[in-house]
Amino acid sequence: MTQALTESQSEPTVIRPTDGRGFRLDIEGMRGIAVAVVVLFHAEVKWFSGGFVGVDVFFVLSGFLITGLLLDERDRSETISLSKFYARRARRLLPASMAVFVATIFLAKWLMSPLDLVELGPQARWVALFGSNIWFSNHATDYLQPDVISPFQQYWSLAVEEQFYLVWPLLILVLSVGAKSVKMRLRRVAIGVSVVIAASFVSAVWLTSVRQPSAFFLLPPRAWELGAGALGAVALRFGFGLSTRIASKVGVLGAIAVVAPVFAYGASTKFPGWMALPPVLGTVGLLLAGSASTGPAGSGGTSDTSQPYVTRLLQAQPLRWLGRYSYSLYLWHWPLLVIPAAAAGRALSGRERALLVGLSVLAAVATFHLVEDRFRHLQFLARRASSSYAFGAVLVVIAVASSSALPTTQSIAESVSKSAAGGDSELSVSLAKAVAEAPQDQAVVYDNECHRPTETDENTVELNLAACTTGDTASAAAPTVMLIGDSHAAHWQPALSEIATEDGWRLSSLTRSSCPIVEVPVELESTKAHYLQCDLWRQKIFQLVEVVRPSLVVIGHRSSYYEEQVGVEAWDAALQNTVSRLSQFTKVLVLRDLPSAPNSVPKCILSNTADLDSCEFIVEDNDAAEAERERAVVEGVGGRYVDPTGIVCPDGTCEVIDGDFVVFSDSNHLTASYSRSIADELAVLIEPALGI
Repeated sequence: MTQALTESQSEPTVIRPTDGRGFRLDIEGMRGIAVAVVVLFHAEVKWFSGGFVGVDVFFVLSGFLITGLLLDERDRSETISLSKFYARRARRLLPASMAVFVATIFLAKWLMSPLDLVELGPQARWVALFGSNIWFSNHATDYLQPDVISPFQQYWSLAVEEQFYLVWPLLILVLSVGAKSVKMRLRRVAIGVSVVIAASFVSAVWLTSVRQPSAFFLLPPRAWELGAGALGAVALRFGFGLSTRIASKVGVLGAIAVVAPVFAYGASTKFPGWMALPPVLGTVGLLLAGSASTGPAGSGGTSDTSQPYVTRLLQAQPLRWLGRYSYSLYLWHWPLLVIPAAAAGRALSGRERALLVGLSVLAAVATFHLVEDRFRHLQFLARRASSSYAFGAVLVVIAVASSSALPTTQSIAESVSKSAAGGDSELSVSLAKAVAEAPQDQAVVYDNECHRPTETDENTVELNLAACTTGDTASAAAPTVMLIGDSHAAHWQPALSEIATEDGWRLSSLTRSSCPIVEVPVELESTKAHYLQCDLWRQKIFQLVEVVRPSLVVIGHRSSYYEEQVGVEAWDAALQNTVSRLSQFTKVLVLRDLPSAPNSVPKCILSNTADLDSCEFIVEDNDAAEAERERAVVEGVGGRYVDPTGIVCPDGTCEVIDGDFVVFSDSNHLTASYSRSIADELAVLIEPALGI
């Protein structure tokens, strides 16, 4: 419950309620704006590129409201009932969140590929146990995660709030112990909250610069936002007041601070960090402005003319309507946008996204009336805290049990194996397991930091050449070959490592996702931001080559991807410059990139087990001409050029199964098992160029 602000007094005051229920209509309007910008951002409406700040608005509102409730209870009863508080939170949050969670699981099972679902099982269990933000923080930079975005990702912010609710009442209670007056209690709470804000904000700024996913997803670097709202609630109860004239200005400034980032921020914004200040402080400003009143009854929150204009605007019926359904809409919109896109295997059109947003609104309204509001006020649950706990425990058990319905690699393999054993598939039983495991069948360099994911900050991680070296590591006289480039270099590491061991040389592998050693500006596909870490990584690689001076550098890259970004001429010029620069210190060999399948090969195999030929694809007619063009560029500055396409795509047809091996782990990366299996064939091509 939030209450309207009175004029400043010498003693702390109980703020007058805004209406008969003590309900702030402007806060409901703020919720409406917050959920609207989040949904429009996720629906990829281009003007709302910073719509993610809507979550920050929710955090501030939560801190404000929850702290107000706790302080009011402390004033009324001289204590805070933790059991009743947690019971109220369980009734408020769990029914709708768990209902949407279970529905998401079964919708995903119905529409998504089994291989996409494999990674959802661990996520689902973290969601059910209120720790999804921790899971997403730990896996946000993991290259091995599927291309399909998680349909549970929206639960991260709910996990942050649930963790906040777990510790915040305890903090308020501890800070209140021994206070001899309301004023002393509020002063202690204000000091304690200020310390939390300061520590949390410092951690947020630091983590944003060194490991952004942790700053984004975890409670400690987000706590200052909830704390800012809490401090606003304390200030009001301390008698802090704004005249209507000042409140009007604060309201306008607050609105600008919240709305401007929605349009000004984007994928390249280093967020949260310093950039979270405007929406957070703006929301606090709106809360303080909305509490101002000149009337003797303190009518702040109703639509009278004594209220600041922005506050009256926030009380508009459409915004309040959205705010009423904001929780359920926030839960529904994300899976309804993500799952159909994953099922279609493509980006959705604007019309499709608009229809799905409309469907999300309908689902939210139904969920509010049938689940969220109904269980929140159910008398037999509200009567005793133990009833709410038991009910919440049942919901969690159901959620955890539902997550077990998601397939595992083993269950997919068993299912396909049964079809194979029954003669309904062209796959052998052993191949069925290989297909199920193909997306995770990656080179060892993904496990030891020798292959870097895109978000790793090169200012904090040093290259470890010794840990990234295989082959003949015992002999000091053994020649050294360095493999550098992006993930299309990394998928050759298993084959090259086999050759190195057989021929008696060392292989040092230093690769990075979406980052060619060729010096072209790269835009991250996921965020459309300039890939600054790639620039830093390249310079470290160049410095390392100059110091180590290996016998040979092998370069691999997904050239077609970068040519689309910068153009063929710019790519060729940069490739020429890079080979020339490296050739000052070593011999250089460039591996031609392989053709890509139109879609994920393992998914295609699982969908066509009785007709595997339908998953094969043809080398494009212009590929040969492109290869000759690139060969001329490389050899023109003294480099060597090797085209391994004939190994993977004999006679111009790219097979998806070769003997006992699945060829591709997705649409364009070789499985590690297959890469090792073709080591002898690759050796025939590269050994003449090695000269060692």
